[in-house]
Amino acid sequence: MAGAVNAYEQLRNRYLDVGGDDYIFLPHYTNSTTAARILQRQFNLLLGRNDLRHDPMTNGVRCVHSLRHSAICMRIILSRG
Repeated sequence: MAGAVNAYEQLRNRYLDVGGDDYIFLPHYTNSTTAARILQRQFNLLLGRNDLRHDPMTNGVRCVHSLRHSAICMRIILSRG
């Protein structure tokens, strides 16, 4: 959790003019659909540039939603259940 707190604080310091109800990523976008689409495009570009789009373990395609599952699994593993 310390790593998550550190990342969150860095984002908060980057956007000093946003409030508690604003988004963590792309807080200046008022439309969540637009913000999500921008993040998805950036993530897809990153995956493509690093040849990581295909997941050989699941034989599926990675998406930004994959990060959520990875984060939850790592939290369980690191907490030892």
